[in-house]
Amino acid sequence: MSGTENPSAPSRSPDDLGPFRSLFSNESFRGLWIVTVVASMSVGSSRFIFVWLIGDLTDWSPAVTLLGLVVGLPALLLSPLAGALVDRLAPQHLGLGLLAATGTSFAVIALLVGSSVMNPALALVCALVNAVPIAGTVPFLQALTPRVVPRTLHLQAVALQNLGLNTSMIAGTLVASVSIAVAGVAGSLWVFAATNAFATLLLLRTTLPPDAVAVSTPRRGAVRAGLRQALTTQPLRSLLTLSFTMGLAVSAVLLLLPAVARDVLMVGSVKAGLLTGSIGLGLMSGSLIIVRLPPQRRRGLVLALVATASIGAGPLLLGVSRSFPFSLAVTFLWGVGGGVVTALARTLIQEQTPHDLMGRMMGIAALAHQGAFPVASLLLYVPVKQFAMSDSLVLAGLVGTAAIAVTASRPAIRRL
Repeated sequence: MSGTENPSAPSRSPDDLGPFRSLFSNESFRGLWIVTVVASMSVGSSRFIFVWLIGDLTDWSPAVTLLGLVVGLPALLLSPLAGALVDRLAPQHLGLGLLAATGTSFAVIALLVGSSVMNPALALVCALVNAVPIAGTVPFLQALTPRVVPRTLHLQAVALQNLGLNTSMIAGTLVASVSIAVAGVAGSLWVFAATNAFATLLLLRTTLPPDAVAVSTPRRGAVRAGLRQALTTQPLRSLLTLSFTMGLAVSAVLLLLPAVARDVLMVGSVKAGLLTGSIGLGLMSGSLIIVRLPPQRRRGLVLALVATASIGAGPLLLGVSRSFPFSLAVTFLWGVGGGVVTALARTLIQEQTPHDLMGRMMGIAALAHQGAFPVASLLLYVPVKQFAMSDSLVLAGLVGTAAIAVTASRPAIRRL
């Protein structure tokens, strides 16, 4: 009965139960949400682990930007293909393969870190390999949401999934920072190998409704069809451009914040993890705001205003800060704005996307957002090499604020 209603039960609208109870009474959404929380612990925390590993292996600052490049390359190159697989393959089979591959990569890299062979070049290769299955996991999880919930609860479902993602970001980053302090980088990698094994078992027990099983999609030209829809259709094109622009600002913070925490704020791995974790706490709060608010008629305008006011300013303030408590407050408030805009942006993209293109569009959205990571790494290479890490964050904040303002102010977004 997963994803369907009991015909003998009295009819109750979503408003009767409230968004939380309505969504979590849906077996398919509940199972998918739990898998999202557990599986996504590795997404943000893996970057934290590899940044810390690179810092232990070399004091060459540009190595951090090279790490960002190799971690982001799989999302840049493989996300549309992963989205096409989501449209064509049975989701449970695809998800099990992705989660098992991620857990295996963590385990193998843990063995390498524990040996004497690890060096900066090998660490970059390991980060690249680890990022490949993660690049496919994001569109897989996101594309299933509109298939298992009614349209009237779509925005709330996206916000709750984002809440789960951000909860796992907090948990994953804190677990990574604490486990590094207790057991070293190798121990932290073993923790996330176990986490992905658990997520694999959870997905195996999750029942997906009939309409979430593979959509008939041609093998040839599937990716091109998705890209054509994204690049030639408004407001999809503007929304994806905004996602990419915001991704550049987010990438600058995720890439440079651990190094700034260690070298400028002079804190250890636990406090550095708290900074990243507070972003996740803010993202959770922003997602809760979206869930609690009544449906908005001018969601595009809200997206434009919040994105312009919050996302670009975060790197700027973190770059000028020399106080850990102030940086902690900035990361939290920046996360609140991020929680609001990510829920709105993904909901609007999904509402403008045909059902049979949903996987590919989520892959392209992942390409726009996560693919910004290697682009940001390239853009930051020269500033990081020439200036301090904190000055590079200030520059990223100034440029990011201007770019987001120009993109978000387009009529195609504001009028939604």
